[in-house]
Amino acid sequence: MGAMPDLDHEDYVLGRFEELATGFGADLGAPIRHDARNERLRVDFVYPDARPKPLAVELTRLTNDEWRRGSVAVVELARELHLVAENEQLGHWTLHVAHPIEVRDHRDELHKALQRGTQIQGLPSGPIISFSRHNSLSHQVDYMISSATTVSADDASQSIAAALAANLDKLREAHDMNLETHLVIWAEVGRHFGLMALVDVPTAHDGREVVDGIWVISNVDPDRSQVSHPLAWFARPGDAAWTAKDLDYGDGGSN
Repeated sequence: MGAMPDLDHEDYVLGRFEELATGFGADLGAPIRHDARNERLRVDFVYPDARPKPLAVELTRLTNDEWRRGSVAVVELARELHLVAENEQLGHWTLHVAHPIEVRDHRDELHKALQRGTQIQGLPSGPIISFSRHNSLSHQVDYMISSATTVSADDASQSIAAALAANLDKLREAHDMNLETHLVIWAEVGRHFGLMALVDVPTAHDGREVVDGIWVISNVDPDRSQVSHPLAWFARPGDAAWTAKDLDYGDGGSN
């Protein structure tokens, strides 16, 4: 959990929040960056012209450094296999991984399977779901990382509650300036939630008074992941459940 990685990601997530908030009926206007610059508020952005009242937004993210390192390892391993397949004309393969953290342990096995033309069919509970060959004239190796089992509801509940607690002072400062306050949480690949109905809404002891909304936005690309569940959720501290919201990645609008 931490600050947004760079300005491009910050702008991307802010844009998604604006789509969602507009879909909920908000009239935001243009944001002004604060982030404690020039003695401004510590929240990341303020919408001074928002209606019915000015609005403050703090952006944060949920990360899993071990998962991220594992995902990088999958990309590197797939590149290795791809070069072998391309140079030795071994056909078109797809590596489907469930747990990237452990996939490097199977490097030799995958190289042998590629050389021998032997497909691998693993179990969904293992690191490799499959290493399969396609009926194609090309010579390449693609990869796919499944994220369906990467986080439990309890883990997600604790992570969201921790994100609220970590940013509560910033949001309280904005609240004391008579701003509506929103925490926007970006869930990275490997941390998106397919079972948000089981995830608790945070109930920080004073969060109910100073936080007007919590948003969880997944960065999963529906064209690649083929997900069928919503990609964003909204709640107020103390709510009984999250309100699901789909994102329109095609034209940038709200559903």
